[in-house]
Amino acid sequence: MLITVVGVVFITLALVLFSAGNFKGARVLVPIVVVAMGMVLIKGSYDIGTNQVEAKQVEENEDKDKAEDSSSDVKDKYLKELDALSEKGESQDAWKDEVNKIYDELKDRLSPEQMEAVREEQRQWLNYRDSQGQDNSLENKARCYNLIEAYMR
Repeated sequence: MLITVVGVVFITLALVLFSAGNFKGARVLVPIVVVAMGMVLIKGSYDIGTNQVEAKQVEENEDKDKAEDSSSDVKDKYLKELDALSEKGESQDAWKDEVNKIYDELKDRLSPEQMEAVREEQRQWLNYRDSQGQDNSLENKARCYNLIEAYMR
């Protein structure tokens, strides 16, 4: 801001002196005006660049907010579905299908590194669940909620 004001003041001073017919200071004033104009132009291009960077940051933040909103929407959707299954008292197969559905959703949402960690955790959980040798509805139900809470952010 200060650079722009100083540049405009020098340019205005030069115009006043030239229009008044006083050309004696032209040798000194012309280089000052050139420097001042350069300062104004540089400052203007800096402002444009800064505004572009700020606009890009705002756009990235908006995109991030949209992604968080959509992630939150998906998470809420799954939690509602799980609550509905709980109220119906669904069978082991229904809960097993729900675990698989959530796991598939995570494949689309997580990075390959994150998904590899989930995959390993899932293998361990499946071994545990299968070792129980009984109706696994409660384990499957708990796993559904665990996957959503831990990985759908």
